[in-house]
Amino acid sequence: MPRPTVFCLSAMALCLAPVTCILSAQAPVAPASAARSVSCPVQPSLPSTDASRAFATGDFTSAASLYQSQVAAHPTDAAYAGLVGSQLQQNKLADALATAQAATTALKASAGAQALLGFVLLRSGQIAEASTAFAKASALDHCSAPAIYGGGLISQLSSRHAAAAQQFKIAHSLLPSNPEYTAAYLSTLPDSARLAPLQALIASSPALAPEALDRLKLSLAILKEHKSCTVTEPGVPTRVDLQGLMSYGAHPRSWGFRYHINNADMALTELDSGVSGIVLNPRDAKAAKVKPFLTDQPPAKGMYYAVADKINIGNLEYHDCIVRVASSDILANANSLIGTDFFRDRLIHIDYVTKLLTLTTFAPSDAADRATATIQKGWFPVYIAGSNILVPTLINKKGPSLFLFDTGSPTSVFAPSVADKRLLTYKDSQLNQRGFSGAIIKVLPQFGGGDVDHALVYNPSGEMLKIGIPIKIPYLAFTNTEILESQALSFDIEPKSHDTGIELAGLLGFSVIDQFFVDLDYRHGLIQLAYDPDHLYNARELDRRN
Repeated sequence: MPRPTVFCLSAMALCLAPVTCILSAQAPVAPASAARSVSCPVQPSLPSTDASRAFATGDFTSAASLYQSQVAAHPTDAAYAGLVGSQLQQNKLADALATAQAATTALKASAGAQALLGFVLLRSGQIAEASTAFAKASALDHCSAPAIYGGGLISQLSSRHAAAAQQFKIAHSLLPSNPEYTAAYLSTLPDSARLAPLQALIASSPALAPEALDRLKLSLAILKEHKSCTVTEPGVPTRVDLQGLMSYGAHPRSWGFRYHINNADMALTELDSGVSGIVLNPRDAKAAKVKPFLTDQPPAKGMYYAVADKINIGNLEYHDCIVRVASSDILANANSLIGTDFFRDRLIHIDYVTKLLTLTTFAPSDAADRATATIQKGWFPVYIAGSNILVPTLINKKGPSLFLFDTGSPTSVFAPSVADKRLLTYKDSQLNQRGFSGAIIKVLPQFGGGDVDHALVYNPSGEMLKIGIPIKIPYLAFTNTEILESQALSFDIEPKSHDTGIELAGLLGFSVIDQFFVDLDYRHGLIQLAYDPDHLYNARELDRRN
C-alpha cells in the first residue's frame, strides 16, 4: 500500500531569505506567485535506539557517544541530528557546528544535513545565516520536514504567526512521529483543540529532552485545570505608577510597582523584561497565599509553580494565573519580579520620566501578524523568543549580535566570548556585586557584611563566576539608538542562552534603557525607544540626590 501524501507548497520556505537590514529582524517573504503545489510523502518514523533513549533520559554525554558511533559506522541524517542535538543540550556550540558542517560535507545532497546546519546556526544566534541554510535545504528538497520546520522557527521569531503555524502544521504532517514538530504544531491550536492531542503526545513517551517534556507536562496540567489567566477587560488604558528600586538608596537600579495577589498587598515588585510572567520571592508567596501547582513534582532548580486565584494590577483583574516561586538565592535576596511579557496582549509604554506604566488594549483591527501589520515610523522589528525580546545590536560598529532587552539588569552584561573578542576585559575584577546567573539573571550591588570588595555571582551549579570589566567602553547601536555603555560587566550567561534557545551576546541593561521612553509590542515583535531630549529623567535624579 502506498504511503499517504501531504499537499504543501514549494514556497513553504516562507521567510527563509536572509535578513537584509543589519539592524532589522524582518526578512522578506516569498511572493505568493512563487508557490506551486507538490505532492510530498509522509516520512516514516525512526526506530528507538540506545542513543535516543539516553537522550530522552537526559544523559546527553552517553547519547553523544552513541550517536558518534552511529556516525562513524553509517553516517545518516538521523545519526548526525542526534549527535548535534546531544551537543547542543550540553551547550557545546563549537562541537555542534563542526558536526553539522561535517554532515553537509559527507551528505552533500541531503536537505536534512543542510537544515541541521541551519538549526545550529539558529541556536548560535546567527539568524540570517540560519535562514540561508534552511533556504538551501528547501531548494534541495521541497518536501524536507526539517527545512519547513526550520522556516517555521524563523517565522515565529519574526512574529509572522500565520506563516509559522502553517509551516509547523506541514512539518508535523510530513513527519508526525517527530515529537518536536508535533509540539510546535499543537502550540498553534486553540486550547479546546489542544488538550487531547497533547495528552496523547505525552502518553507516547516522546524522545524529547527532559526539560522539553516538563514544559509539555506543565502545559497539559494548565489546560486540564483551566488555569488560563483570564483578564477582565476594562476597555480603557491601564495606568500604573512606577517606583524606583534603589542602589545604596542613591539612584534607581530599576523600576517596579505595587499590586495585589489574592487581595494581599504585594511589596514593590520589579518590572523586568528579562523574565517570563510573575516570579515571587518566598516572602511574597507566603503573603499572597498562592497554592502550589503540580504538587506531585519536586521543585526544579530552586523554583516551583503556584496558582494565584486573583491578581489586581491597576484596573486589570486576572484570574487563575500560574506564577513561579523562586528561592531567595536565585533572586539575590531582592524583590519579586513581573515580566513585561505578562502584558504581551497589550501595547506597553514605560515612561521613566513621569514614572508611569501605560497598558493599551490592541484595537480589533490590529493584525495579529507582523507580515500584515502596518509598522509605524519609529518602531523597529525585533525577535521574540518566548518571553524574550532579542535586539540586533552593533558593538563598536561590528556585528550585529543578539542582546536580550532586560530592564531588570542594573547594567548591560556581555558574554565572556564577546567581551574577550571585541572589548577585552579585566578578569576577576574586584566589584561590589552579588547575584545569580541562570535562566533568571539577577545581579545587584551588595550591602555590607562579608568581603564586599569582591563580586559574588553564582551559576545554577553553585560555582562562583568570574566577572570582568571591559577595557574598551562598548559603543552600542540598536534600533535607532547609539550609546556608550560605561557601566558594562562581563560574566557567563550561558544558562540564560540555553533557556532562550538562542545564544545571547549579552543583556541591554537598565543603565542604557533608563534614558528612553520605551514602547513594546510583543504581538508584532516591535519596539520603539524615544530618547529624552530634555534630559528630564537625569535632571530629576540629579536634583533628588542633591
